[in-house]
Amino acid sequence: MMTPEVYEKLVVGAVTGAVIFLFGAIVSQFWNRYRSRLKPFTWSAWYQKIATTAQHPSFGKLEVLHNGKPVGDVYSGRILVENLSNSDFGNLVLKTAYQEGTEILGAMAVLEGSIGELSLTEEFVKVVESEDPAISAKAANNREYIIPAFNRSRKVDIYLILKRSDDKVPVASVACDYVGVALRFRAPEVLHFGVPFRQAQVVGLLLTLALTGFFLEKLHSRSGLALTCWLVGALLSFIGAYAIRFYRWLLVQLG
Repeated sequence: MMTPEVYEKLVVGAVTGAVIFLFGAIVSQFWNRYRSRLKPFTWSAWYQKIATTAQHPSFGKLEVLHNGKPVGDVYSGRILVENLSNSDFGNLVLKTAYQEGTEILGAMAVLEGSIGELSLTEEFVKVVESEDPAISAKAANNREYIIPAFNRSRKVDIYLILKRSDDKVPVASVACDYVGVALRFRAPEVLHFGVPFRQAQVVGLLLTLALTGFFLEKLHSRSGLALTCWLVGALLSFIGAYAIRFYRWLLVQLG
């Protein structure tokens, strides 16, 4: 049978290993960020059907109008672009495009922390105002915005109203043609205090193991130890989320 002393040594050893692993991961992350020349941007997209045109033999025809003209299915959309790098950028051009069959009925882009909307690029304004149908047709499913200053940890939100004449969901492409910037798609995730839930759980688990080992060594009251461990376990994802947020803040300060 395992004695309390042996059990305590096993727990302390496991906790020590977890702490060393976490420390090594943090040092590795710092080093990779220092060496990396590509500055990571990420983008995600969400869509929700808000209106549809339908025909029913008993209930009749349901028709959706936009500025007095009939449209098919209407979606609200949101594209989120984040600057996750440790660098600040100026005069970035952000481009969005939709597949054939999707038409942008309305769109606006907002930079976090700024007042007003982002402006379209001068080149794209010429496309919109062109009298040549072959050129102006590009404006139906494309947008190009100029971002005067895209600082680290900032976000750009693009809100859209889209239409389709079939049952397909709109699919976007987002690009940023800037040397040294890597724009990657990130699937929408469930957030917990502003942090992806899975990340918060993993980091929280490692930290709570360390805290549990610390309390096993310092607390001699069984009831106090049980209550403390219960609280730490209950706050696992909370601890992980704010540890990640603190780590991000630290990177920004050291950037």
